[in-house]
Amino acid sequence: VPVPIPYLIVYVDEAYEEAIIGVPDRSYLWVMGRCLRKNAKEGRLQALLDEAERLGYDVKKAVQPAELEGVKTPEPPVAQK
Repeated sequence: VPVPIPYLIVYVDEAYEEAIIGVPDRSYLWVMGRCLRKNAKEGRLQALLDEAERLGYDVKKAVQPAELEGVKTPEPPVAQK
């Protein structure tokens, strides 16, 4: 993860194909996978988001990249004025 902040690898699967990267205060989260697009319909992305939530991350703020369009993820919160 090429960012100048401290980060933690909070989850990695046994085959090293999927990972969850977060920051200590849980304000940022990255879900990475070699085959998330291919396995999206099998629920792998949702399973990783569920694991992130179990680890204390607010997955309701998750933003989905365009290449996973159509994969159900939590809706981002509505900005309050």
